Amino acid sequence: MSSKKNTQRLFVIGSILFVSAILLYAFWPRAIAVDIAQVKTEPMQLTISEEGKTQVHQAYVVSAPITGQLLRVEVEAGDKVIKNQSILFKMQPTSLPLLDKKATQQAQANLNMAQAALNVAQTELEKAHSDKALAQKEAQRAAVLYQKQLISQAEYDRLKTLLSIQAANIKTALATITMRQADVANAKTGLIGFNATSNTSKNHIMVTSPLTGQILQIQQKSENYLVAGTPIITIGDTSNDLEVLVELLSTDAVKVAVGNPVTISNWGGNNDLHGTIAKIEPFAFTKYSALGVEEQRVNVLVKFSDSADKYQKLGQGFRVEAHIIVWKDDHALVVPSGSLFRVNNKWAVFKIHKGIAQLTSVNVGYNNGTQAQILSGLKTGEQVVLYPTPQLVDGVSVVQR
Repeated sequence: MSSKKNTQRLFVIGSILFVSAILLYAFWPRAIAVDIAQVKTEPMQLTISEEGKTQVHQAYVVSAPITGQLLRVEVEAGDKVIKNQSILFKMQPTSLPLLDKKATQQAQANLNMAQAALNVAQTELEKAHSDKALAQKEAQRAAVLYQKQLISQAEYDRLKTLLSIQAANIKTALATITMRQADVANAKTGLIGFNATSNTSKNHIMVTSPLTGQILQIQQKSENYLVAGTPIITIGDTSNDLEVLVELLSTDAVKVAVGNPVTISNWGGNNDLHGTIAKIEPFAFTKYSALGVEEQRVNVLVKFSDSADKYQKLGQGFRVEAHIIVWKDDHALVVPSGSLFRVNNKWAVFKIHKGIAQLTSVNVGYNNGTQAQILSGLKTGEQVVLYPTPQLVDGVSVVQR
């Protein structure tokens, strides 16, 4: 009987211990599995990225020099051209109306009158030279007599003034001759068309290239009647004068300075290109985004720092992506940006010490979205929790996920 009671007692005690063990295991605080990152000293940079397009810095738009008939343009886009040698296009001036007999006689009379006026002006110049020579001799004699006190000071001054007047008369006569020559040239234009015919095929005006480069675009290809100033061909030097135009938000443009390095990617080549900020325009303009948001944009120009052979396949208006480096440190103390969170308007992390998560305040410098610069609060080699969850609190045990 006593043995049976002992067995029952042991069974009850064992059951109580078993249930207690299960409850202790169930409610015992467990370590939270987290992702862990290490505090490192490594290069870090802050960039502003924006789409851009290539353009020739000094593109020339060659326009029709006169009003007339444009003959068919023989050159093609992409052709190489040489300054003052390569012919871009030919134009045929508008045929002039024939002059009737009365108009011809009047034009001829105007020419004769202008020529006679030119002859008179040339005669006046010869007279002015003679008068000056005479005045110069009298001034020289007066100087000798004045030294011997044979003439008065007033007479001596009068003769010197007369010499100056004769010298001025020569300049006046020269200016008059220039005017009369212009009148003659103008009168000759009145006779143009007297012997003109409807066939002006030999009066072509050939326009040559203003620079050495290549043809970027042809605005007028077919034969057509054009007024003076109509754009026909655009020329530029894509080998040595290519740049990148980037339209930055005005809030980003104020962070950029001339000379900042730029990395150019997604342009189609295997390797990134490099450049520097050459100019930041002082005038912003309004532009609407694809969502209809009004933005203030600023044009920023980037000059290539690589040799031309690395981007020779780029041309006018090609799309690229520009990454402007506004700050860089080769030895920055950094943590992943995902380890940071805000506590009472201050940055903080969970630092791991002997498997325990410790809430630690830190001072953050630059943050590029991937890396964050730590100014104080952490040291190289320490570990922090990456992407902390709301369940994580100060003093909780953690393990590597």
